[in-house]
Amino acid sequence: MSIPTKTTPLREKYKRNLIIRCLAESTVEGYVQHVRDLAKLYNRSPDKLTNNEVKDYLLQLTADRNLAFSTCNVAVCSFNFLNNGSHCRP
Repeated sequence: MSIPTKTTPLREKYKRNLIIRCLAESTVEGYVQHVRDLAKLYNRSPDKLTNNEVKDYLLQLTADRNLAFSTCNVAVCSFNFLNNGSHCRP
């Protein structure tokens, strides 16, 4: 039995805007997972994080966890969409 994950209004808006862009379900889940992991690492809402914190997370993915470029690219795209997506507007 899986434990339900708390869904915040920001996450719902983020997911909705990803879906509106006709992204595949697996892409949406990957984007949401990276943003969730970043927020969890710093114990703050992702819209409150600094650029340096995002860069440190990406460095952790590439250097410490030795993930493939494609995985890191998904993380970069997810953060770009978070910062530039329309979901941040009221």
